Amino acid sequence: MDGHKMEGGEEIKVVVFDVGERQFGIRIDYVREILEHRDPTAVPDAPAWLAGILDVAGEVLPVISLHKRLDAERRDARRHLINLTTSDGDMVFTADEVNAIRVLRDDQIRPVEHFAEEKNDHFLEGAVSLEGKIILLIDPRKIVDMEVVERATEKAS
Repeated sequence: MDGHKMEGGEEIKVVVFDVGERQFGIRIDYVREILEHRDPTAVPDAPAWLAGILDVAGEVLPVISLHKRLDAERRDARRHLINLTTSDGDMVFTADEVNAIRVLRDDQIRPVEHFAEEKNDHFLEGAVSLEGKIILLIDPRKIVDMEVVERATEKAS
């Protein structure tokens, strides 16, 4: 085994976390770091899913409330922030508990396009069943409109 291939498919590392009662995952390639929760600065007239902006190592980043975006109840559990970098821009996601880094095979991921209102217009990369639990994989480039995020961030800066 060469580290990039596992029997049955390519190896993918995923950060698994809870938002409300559901488990989600993001490919580790997008994740810069996991941070302890701190309250972001609110942005006037921003969409409900934009929790605000946060200074992370001298960089002003938008904070996306996955609870609001995914219509999930916030739990009383410890809360985290997931600092992400994508080709469309950097951002921070809110999460309840960050659980683990899991190694998956790409052939374990089941498509979920049929849940989207329009083909190729869904932020879920797929779903994986692990130990009897479903983990929904998020594509952070598609979960929000980055143009809206950029305008709100510029307005607040």
